[in-house]
Amino acid sequence: MTFPVLKLARSILTAIAAVAAVSISPSAAFEMLGSMRLFGYGERASLGVADFPKWTRMLERYARERALETMPCRQGACALQRWHAHVESLKGRSANEQLRAIDAYVNRARFVHDSINYGIADHWATPRELFARGGDCEDYAITKYLSLKRLGWDMENVRVVVSMDTRRRELHAILAAKSGGTIWILDNLLSEPADHRKVAQYRPIFSINEHAWWLHTRPGAPTLVSEDERDLLQRASCKTTSDFVFALERYMMFEEVGPY
Repeated sequence: MTFPVLKLARSILTAIAAVAAVSISPSAAFEMLGSMRLFGYGERASLGVADFPKWTRMLERYARERALETMPCRQGACALQRWHAHVESLKGRSANEQLRAIDAYVNRARFVHDSINYGIADHWATPRELFARGGDCEDYAITKYLSLKRLGWDMENVRVVVSMDTRRRELHAILAAKSGGTIWILDNLLSEPADHRKVAQYRPIFSINEHAWWLHTRPGAPTLVSEDERDLLQRASCKTTSDFVFALERYMMFEEVGPY
């Protein structure tokens, strides 16, 4: 990254608002589209996800790779097929059983930072990539998302969420799934799904599914920004440094919670 820390923090926040300003029209912005109000925050919905190429490219790769899930294993590499069989075995179970089983299974995948895995700062992985190479926070959330989709969930109630973890001072991706009037958080850092009302450390930045994305808001958040910095929004996953997080928290007026 070539920006000074504070400038980059401002750039990501301004990018968020830039996407909101450009993408959210009076006809497209509404609160009832799969409304969640994660962790008590407000949200603004925008239809379409073309402004998130890491997400859309991952979905395209997944569509090409799906046939591999039912093909014979190659050279003993059966992780993808085992995941597929596990998901299929959960059909007909209750929603809570499915959430717990998917969360526990995917969380067993090996954690590897993208900088080590792919030699780049950020890569949004398919299930095949996660189980073959390991992955980081958004990769766990993505595979859980696609697991629930295969189980027939209403995907308007399921999102990948990029948030600020105020305790770890880190940007972090999780999965949010709404079932039975409760929003459940599936997180590779938690031992089991948790009611979002009992998870105090996360402050959502944006969330996304295959049809829409949501900008999460709080009083005092910046709104006037430069449109050409919108691509910086996608840097907000789980790749950062303590100095960057400090600058981002200060700019967003987050309270400091806990040590580094």
